[in-house]
Amino acid sequence: MTLAGAPSSTAEVVLGRAVKARVTFDAAGTATATLRPTLVEFLANAAVRLHYVTASETGPDATVRIGDLVDRTDVIAEWFDRI
Repeated sequence: MTLAGAPSSTAEVVLGRAVKARVTFDAAGTATATLRPTLVEFLANAAVRLHYVTASETGPDATVRIGDLVDRTDVIAEWFDRI
């Protein structure tokens, strides 16, 4: 997923209890993170949390659901077409 943030800052992408990506925003304020949720996380429409981090602090979470990032119906239909 493509993220927008403050140039040169660092953020973490958290799925469940695990940090799935740590990104540093480029000079234009963009970064890319790849998420690979488990089947359970995907079907449960798990929360994806994003927050800024520094060496000593973690900022507040911004939260979206997997379904906000991808059309889960299309993915499930494609999966069933393959079996």
